[in-house]
Amino acid sequence: MNINGDYPQKISWRIDISDYDNYLAPFGGKTRKKIHKAEQHLAENNYNIKVDDVNEEFIDNFIKIYTRHIQSIGGQVHDVKYKIITKPPHSYPYKAVSVYKGNQYIGGLLFSDRGDHLVTAYKAIPRDTGIKLPIGMSYLVEAELYKYALTHNKQYIRRGRDRNLYGIELAIGIALYKLQIGNYPILVPDKKLTIIDSFDWKGQDVLVFLAPQAGNKIDKAIMYSTKSVDELHTAFHLLFTNKYVTVDITNMSSTKREVKLSEYVLSHIKQARKDAGLSQRDLGKAIKVSDKTVSAWEVGRAEPSLNTLEEIAEALNKPVVYFVKDEDYSTASKLVAIQKELQKVEKLMGSDK
Repeated sequence: MNINGDYPQKISWRIDISDYDNYLAPFGGKTRKKIHKAEQHLAENNYNIKVDDVNEEFIDNFIKIYTRHIQSIGGQVHDVKYKIITKPPHSYPYKAVSVYKGNQYIGGLLFSDRGDHLVTAYKAIPRDTGIKLPIGMSYLVEAELYKYALTHNKQYIRRGRDRNLYGIELAIGIALYKLQIGNYPILVPDKKLTIIDSFDWKGQDVLVFLAPQAGNKIDKAIMYSTKSVDELHTAFHLLFTNKYVTVDITNMSSTKREVKLSEYVLSHIKQARKDAGLSQRDLGKAIKVSDKTVSAWEVGRAEPSLNTLEEIAEALNKPVVYFVKDEDYSTASKLVAIQKELQKVEKLMGSDK
């Protein structure tokens, strides 16, 4: 199915590190505790994470690990040596957050130091350390990068470029990870904005970030999925609770619905609920859905079916016509009636088998 819409082809990510007074502050409370505990485990087992200067010999060692890592995950292997040593795109010095086991280099993250900010480049983070850590090594490397940035009075850290079709071009987990480490999405700076007007949806979950009305900070995204609101909130909890981006849900099963409910309907659900003195949880219990589902209806991230709208009306002691504009009610009520008749026919046919 072809999905139409205007989206930036590529986006970047940024963290305003100068807003924080501690290198662990960008992470959530639970993540901070896990990082701190993991740092202790590494020190006790002769591991070390530090920032190194980068030269040709260092890059040769990095490339061996980087190539194995990227091939193992089926990614595209870039010519790191050409881009950093042979013909770098700028004159800024490259450095690396390096992971060592004893004196042996086992991987890390390359970045350029651009005066008031840092830009990450390539990474190959060791997965199997031989010791059990409460959190992935990537988080420890990020923490060391943040420590360096704060120590050297950097304003922000920017990450490369992602193709803006998470779920197709890249895993949605990549966007989740960047949100979890305190980053927010932006348009790629100093590049001509390329807009894609459609993509081919094949039934998978797809996350797309929208171009902002002004500036380069992205604050809205759309999740295309056939899953329910509850399922999506469970699977991608951080997407719907982060402080940077509002993610709307487009339910791709909605093609089965004959009528798309308007904002008028959704706003009246909220008003009727308040008039009845019910919380979102109370209404959810009455019609056997979660409070998250009710919340999604009221802010327009999802829509109830016409049958569910009848249940809402009954629970809130309102006629269905209260929720629908006069010019829409005739069509809506006829469709509900047709749906009910079809259900009766299906039951009768089932009883004859």
